[in-house]
This record gives sequence, structure tokens and C-alpha cells, in this order.
Amino acid sequence: MELCQSPENVSLLFARWRATLIYSYLQGCMGECYVNENDNPKSVQIVVADFVYYASILNIELV
Repeated sequence: MELCQSPENVSLLFARWRATLIYSYLQGCMGECYVNENDNPKSVQIVVADFVYYASILNIELV
């Protein structure tokens, strides 16, 4: 897994989510994100404090 280099690459995967902490990461305020690949992420994990959000296909490496 790789640390996400660009929040814009994962923003579409979380487009329908209404969680403030996800928006906090996408706006660059807090948290970090891990992806299966930076160029075309299909599995994403956003970590903000004690909260973890997943999107897209299952990837056991994220868990």
C-alpha cells in the first residue's frame, strides 16, 4: 500500500459520502490516506484520528 500523493485522485470514490472527517482529509486539513496505487486508485483507506473509512473494491492489505 502507498501513501496517497493526491487527494483529488480519491475524491470521486468518496463523492456520495457525507462524513465531515472525509471532507477534512480531502481538503488537506487532517488525516492520511492509503491507496493500492497512486495513478489509478481502486482501493482507498482514509484514516483521521480513530476513524477509518474504506472505499471501492476489497483489498486485504488495507485492513
